[in-house]
Amino acid sequence: MNKVLGISILAISSILILSNCSNSTSTPSLGGSLTTAGQMAAGLGGSITTMKGMGGKLGTGSFFIPMGSETDSLQATDVSTLSAATKCSVNAEPGDDTNLDGVVSGAERYSQAHNNFALQKFYCSLASDSNGPESVSGALGTIQVVVCAIEKQLGSLSFNGVAVPISGLVLDTTCASQSKLNSMGAGGASSITIAFAGTVTSALNPTFSEIPGNTWYSHGIRLASNDGTSIKYIILAKFDPTVAGNPVDSGNFEFATLGTGSIMQGTAIETTAGKISGGAAVTKHLWYEMRVNRIKGSVSDPICPADSSSCGFTRHTRISTDISFSGGDISDVSNFSGIITDGNDSVGAGGSGNQRHVVSASGSLSTGLTGKIWNSPGNSPATLSGNTLTTGFTAGTTTCIIGAASSISTTCGASAAVLAPATVIDTYFRPANSTAWFVNSTTKNGIGFSGPVTFADGQFILP
Repeated sequence: MNKVLGISILAISSILILSNCSNSTSTPSLGGSLTTAGQMAAGLGGSITTMKGMGGKLGTGSFFIPMGSETDSLQATDVSTLSAATKCSVNAEPGDDTNLDGVVSGAERYSQAHNNFALQKFYCSLASDSNGPESVSGALGTIQVVVCAIEKQLGSLSFNGVAVPISGLVLDTTCASQSKLNSMGAGGASSITIAFAGTVTSALNPTFSEIPGNTWYSHGIRLASNDGTSIKYIILAKFDPTVAGNPVDSGNFEFATLGTGSIMQGTAIETTAGKISGGAAVTKHLWYEMRVNRIKGSVSDPICPADSSSCGFTRHTRISTDISFSGGDISDVSNFSGIITDGNDSVGAGGSGNQRHVVSASGSLSTGLTGKIWNSPGNSPATLSGNTLTTGFTAGTTTCIIGAASSISTTCGASAAVLAPATVIDTYFRPANSTAWFVNSTTKNGIGFSGPVTFADGQFILP
């Protein structure tokens, strides 16, 4: 298996999105060094590549997430040597009738009852590409495409805080894969035009109207329509531009993004954030967070206005881990702690009906990983109010992968207390469609903290 799985044109072009949107695969330079915009782009690309590489590591060699058919017994030989594209669905789920490579294969289908579902869900969320926000690449992919189009049209970004008028965006295969364009309504055409009147603002230490109190992020880009509703994308980053090259290589890069607008997804708000820290140390710490709520109140709800059959879902992913490198490659993933909450609503859920589930994973590749699932079929995320994991969900199988020998067990004991809280988890499971979390990250020293992942809704490093 490749060290980094399923790198799409979106991930490859992410090192170019703010400095050049050509088909070149090298990062353009100015005077022998990256421009500020190029460094920001390289940091985003490096972050995504690192996260996807970590996901790939979960499925390689003796450190594997077992991937076989739903009827397979639990056995150490149940290892896939194929890429995430053939083992994860178009929605970054553990297998499906139609996989990312387009192959229809019912044998790859997983249900929540499968012993390996929880750990493989983390694998697919990290390692696979998708056009929606279910995976790491999908959550950041749309914003990458948008920013690439901005750079292509404007030619450069000044970071001087001046709003530059724009009459729309032309998205094409220079900045996106054809499948990504199709998901945005291209219908097979090599480009799609999104017409609107708006502005693009790039700034150092940005204090946009949405984040007037920002004291943390050093660079920002804001794309917004003049009407205030059609489209809005904000991407923030924190890094030291005086350090040459990709800031991820120096071990200190952070980003946070926000996307919304009736053109793209109606009243829903998507936020992502990532952080790689540790300087030049061999082991670096990675934090990732993604929040999206597309639950429709009715078929006419403006969330995803152009699509009433696939937007009734909510997902929140939070991952904290250490990553060790050897010779530039990921050698170990340790102190891994993660939670994914996922749920569908019967309105606009593509026929899948009401359901919700929580998966967790913890441990280290070299000593063992534990995966756990809790589910509640027949209940929508909107009915979660007041529930805890013990009152609102049924615990599924706990699966362990024990050490490098790949011994698999289902008698793992209880999950860590931080992954099985007794407190109500409404706000984590069904985040409100608001900018509150995004705004908080700009005034509370970014996201993440040292220690295990929890269901606490605000994971910030407090002043």
